[in-house]
Amino acid sequence: MIPFLIPILIYFIYVFFNLNKKVSINLISLSMFLLLALRENVGWDYSNYTLHYQKEILPFEPVSALLTQFSYLFNDPKYFFAIFAFFTIFIIRKVAIMNNSVVFLMMYIVLPGFFIESFTLVRQTLALSLVIYGISLYNKNNNYFWILLIIACFTHYSAIPFSVIFMFFSLLKNKKLIAIFGISIPFIFLSIATIRTEMMAYFPILIWYDGTQQYGFSQLYLFAIIFVITSMKMYKLNSTIFWIILIGLFLTLAVISIDGVFIRLGYYFFIPFLFHRWNKILFTKNINTFFWIIIFIPLFLYGLKLKTLDNFENSMLPYKTFLLK
Repeated sequence: MIPFLIPILIYFIYVFFNLNKKVSINLISLSMFLLLALRENVGWDYSNYTLHYQKEILPFEPVSALLTQFSYLFNDPKYFFAIFAFFTIFIIRKVAIMNNSVVFLMMYIVLPGFFIESFTLVRQTLALSLVIYGISLYNKNNNYFWILLIIACFTHYSAIPFSVIFMFFSLLKNKKLIAIFGISIPFIFLSIATIRTEMMAYFPILIWYDGTQQYGFSQLYLFAIIFVITSMKMYKLNSTIFWIILIGLFLTLAVISIDGVFIRLGYYFFIPFLFHRWNKILFTKNINTFFWIIIFIPLFLYGLKLKTLDNFENSMLPYKTFLLK
């Protein structure tokens, strides 16, 4: 478990010893990259990715396929993981520098669905980083955010539902329409979840998913709590971000009723939490952001434990690296 704590240790040094902010961002980013790039058999899909690499099975998505083909130049699956890790963390680092925020970086690490998932959802977390970059541009009123969303969709198709919904809401100017669509879309998702049995006739793969995984539900509860304690200060009812997160909660509830693994579709909708000013919650109460880091670290460690299974070689714990072979 100790290697996973290195980025957090750097944050403590930043807080208690006044380490330069940009240096801290660079060191934390570097530690995240090395954890991802130097691992071996860490991450639930590690073996699957290695097998696909050896059989030269390319991903469906064009951007991911291009990066995979590039990794073939080195003829070693370790470079596949290193290349995806580099681009994922490079983008996250760029967003942290743009926002001049170490807290953003720490929230990316400790909140579920982001850094911890990059050990398993290799392609999707690259798409997530692109969407995070896009949301950062949106927050700064940069109208080119949609380019990043499109690239994300071609990196992993799981980004499509979020990107379509987000771009649709970003184009709406009428506050009443925003509220109407914001209320109706969640009910559409819940309706789809209730016809799971009928959907099996068209999507037979659904028979393999029985909704018994609790990992997705535990994350949903956490995100719902975070939404409650932050929404009063961060969002307004006519805010695109408010409805995006609310839709994400209902989408997540709908898909994990099929199986917890599908929570991955909801991660995109919770990206705004990374940009929240955590010293402001509920009404006007001020709380030091360091408090929130302390609160979320046990959740991060709990997430690692949930992704560690007995007699499963690709578990998150213990951390393994090919450097020590």
